Amino acid sequence: MRKQMKKSAFLLLATTLAITPLLSVPQGAYAVSSLSINAKSTKAGEKTTYTIKFESDKKTNEIEVDFDSDFDLDKVKTSSVEVNGKEPKDVTVKKGKITIELSKNIGKGDDVKIVIEDVINPDKADDYKISVDDGDSDDDEKIEITKSKGSSSKSGSEKNAFSVSLGSSYSDEKTSIELSKFTLEDKLDDSKYIEVTFPESSMVPSRLSTDDVEINGHTPKDVSVSGRTVKIKPSSKDNDEKKLEISFKKGAGFKTPSSSSSYKIEVEYKNTTYTSKEFDVKKGSSSVSSDYSVSLSDSSVGARTTVSMEVKLKEDLRYGNDIYIEFPSQDMLPGYMSATSATINGTQVSSANISGRTISLRTPSNFSSTDKIRIDFKMEAFIKNPTTSGSYEMAVKHNDVTYRSKSFTVSGTSVTPTNPTYPTNPTNPTNPTPTPVPVNNSTATVKLSKPNPNAISGMTVGIKALGVGLNTNDFIEVAMPTSFRVPTTIATNAVTVNGAYPSYVGTRGQNLVIYPSLAIPAGQAVSVTINENAKLQTPAASNVYNIGVYTSEERNPLFTRQVMVGAQNGISFKVGTASYKSQGKTFPLAAAPQTVNGNTMVPATFIRDGLKVSTSYTKTGATVKSGNTTMVFKVGSKVVSINGKNYNMTDAVQLKNNIPMLPIRTITDNLRFNMSWDEASSSVVIFK
Repeated sequence: MRKQMKKSAFLLLATTLAITPLLSVPQGAYAVSSLSINAKSTKAGEKTTYTIKFESDKKTNEIEVDFDSDFDLDKVKTSSVEVNGKEPKDVTVKKGKITIELSKNIGKGDDVKIVIEDVINPDKADDYKISVDDGDSDDDEKIEITKSKGSSSKSGSEKNAFSVSLGSSYSDEKTSIELSKFTLEDKLDDSKYIEVTFPESSMVPSRLSTDDVEINGHTPKDVSVSGRTVKIKPSSKDNDEKKLEISFKKGAGFKTPSSSSSYKIEVEYKNTTYTSKEFDVKKGSSSVSSDYSVSLSDSSVGARTTVSMEVKLKEDLRYGNDIYIEFPSQDMLPGYMSATSATINGTQVSSANISGRTISLRTPSNFSSTDKIRIDFKMEAFIKNPTTSGSYEMAVKHNDVTYRSKSFTVSGTSVTPTNPTYPTNPTNPTNPTPTPVPVNNSTATVKLSKPNPNAISGMTVGIKALGVGLNTNDFIEVAMPTSFRVPTTIATNAVTVNGAYPSYVGTRGQNLVIYPSLAIPAGQAVSVTINENAKLQTPAASNVYNIGVYTSEERNPLFTRQVMVGAQNGISFKVGTASYKSQGKTFPLAAAPQTVNGNTMVPATFIRDGLKVSTSYTKTGATVKSGNTTMVFKVGSKVVSINGKNYNMTDAVQLKNNIPMLPIRTITDNLRFNMSWDEASSSVVIFK
């Protein structure tokens, strides 16, 4: 941090908040979603079995399935129906509607599979609708009934088979592409290619991986590119499926056509061509102006303030996405920002990074996809208003589209803090700021003497080296989390700097500002000891908290360290050591925790025995259950199912000593555990 104050005027620097665990994964907005309906036979007039699958977002004990009036349901009775493998309590049929009373309630987020036998298809070949209603809302799907196995009502050049959704509708921009669900003439086979032909070769990247494409929500078996055609082999999970839905991810490198016009995409499978509905591409700028307001808690010049804005995006913001917020000037932003200082739609972001006048925020794994977002920066973000009154604008950037705000006003004049009466003002404030020397504070420490909740605690700060030396008119600043209690005054005899009492100790807000009584040269280590007479008090909540350390001579923090409050009964382990510790005792593990691409993986037995969370496993996967959260992992897969919904992980689950190795962060985030790093023992510590 460049020096902005001396003893006469404290500049409040960045502080940090408690690291809070991620919330459980939210559910969808509709009562019936992901509806899939399949018939054992689609021949006209034939008695057959229908299988209906969907996800329920509503707790219910009754489901209605409504067939078009041309279906014959006279032979359907209670014994003809199964729900999730069990016979229902009762089934009634009236005017094409089957009402199923369940023997056991289904809950919000449950996957539901209904099998209905003894349904007689309509006599006429045509498209017919079947809908599902759980009492709150419904969804429907069309079923194509054919005359015979060898004939079809579709032609070899099928028109308007599906719609195309683009992440960006402007020309020559990177985009995601989604082809809506439609019915194929033939069942999918993982040995046969689906060929997708685009209007222009410039739309298609030169190469693709299977991770860039999804078929019916699954990763395909194989993907290749030839000119403007993408060839895809479906997953074996989609064998015998007649429904097809294709998604191409934006990160794969797909682009919109180079000019504005109307276009179509063709899909070919087993000698049948399916043509999309027309989709339009616009020409022009991807900038949206003056469509949202910026709210400040304090609009005074130079004031520290919260910042809030609500933005309507052109495409959904999803979990793991980055969004960029551009401020009017770099001086508004601190050199460092904790992820705990910002939320999107009330959910804490997983990371916050500052580059120039731009803050980038990343959504966490429990973020619910939406195109309507509210961004909030807390007081602890230490954002300041511009130092000159006037009108200003901000910008939000997402997927190459810039959303510019309405103007907001900053007014008034800066307030100069009252000069402290002791010590005297700086004698040489015009000295230029020296260039910092290279230092390494990676092993610097912050420790509490009493890490219990609501405790009066001392604290030691171990700085390994200063990048810029400190004179007696310079200061060290310790940024405390807001949930710590910091007194308004602290006596100098409650603090030492390298064993000597400081010349002055001040507080402003949550920050401690300490002036050394002796000069400290650049490159020298510094030990700051704050004893219990300073009356610092720990928070009431057991958690992990960040404490930042700064000096008046450097813009960026020297370092930020985590401290644990109330974690004495936590469970700890070391990467590479096949054991864990709990309540002072050591327990063996069948496999040692390991790190894969920066992600820590632990054996399933640690979740079961160490964290005491219900866990079952085989050589092929593991299931973790806690409260209303169920997580299903499969060995070799990067996908985790959380309450029936699939989420991508960075690395695949591995097998070690016949035990699945699971990503500990994914589990602790979703089950609301706290996780921290204990530098003293080089251990990961987990506690609630």
